[in-house]
Amino acid sequence: MTKGTEGDEPSIEKDLATTEVLKRYGVEMSEGWIVLSYWENNEFHLKLFLTLMSIDTILVGSLSVATVLGGLTYYHISKSAFKISESSRKMQQRLLYAVCAQTFVPFIFVYTPYFFVFNIPFFHLPRYFIDDFCCTFVSSFPA
Repeated sequence: MTKGTEGDEPSIEKDLATTEVLKRYGVEMSEGWIVLSYWENNEFHLKLFLTLMSIDTILVGSLSVATVLGGLTYYHISKSAFKISESSRKMQQRLLYAVCAQTFVPFIFVYTPYFFVFNIPFFHLPRYFIDDFCCTFVSSFPA
């Protein structure tokens, strides 16, 4: 029985993931896997689907809030251009651009790979290079 994202239950998918990592990287990782098998034995698992929707809601919601706040900030900086000095307005714009870059970098290096990793298996889409792409991007994020 599927317990959601606890990762305690044995599954064929975990064995396949362990074998694939051993084949690709020469490392045996048999513990720590959490496999979201949405369509196990051609049976839809509602709890995992709800988990997927929760993750997507968090990702899209936080990106939406950041986008709206950034847009509103830009609007108010340009609207108040007549009320503040030019140097103060330019400084505020530079700070806004820096904050936008700090938001954009995690979006590219974390949110996008996680979105693909969680959603591609649900729709039975071919992965091709997505798993390698995601590992590279997520591991290079702190740098």
